[in-house]
Amino acid sequence: MTANSTPSHCRFCNNKLKHVFVDVGMSPLSNRFISGDELNKAETFYPLKTWICDQCLLVQLEEFESPAEIFQ
Repeated sequence: MTANSTPSHCRFCNNKLKHVFVDVGMSPLSNRFISGDELNKAETFYPLKTWICDQCLLVQLEEFESPAEIFQ
């Protein structure tokens, strides 16, 4: 999924997603561990926009990163 795309279906129940729950703009990964050498380097930013499923009420991000990338 790309940063500008809308997730088409809920990850849990597969219902069509229609509603944004909250959109706070772009943000770096909050739990990524960076080394001292990386402190002055630019970080990748991701959209922090969540969608809510009308059927199961699951709130989900449209963009996500693997745990291996976050906790390397």
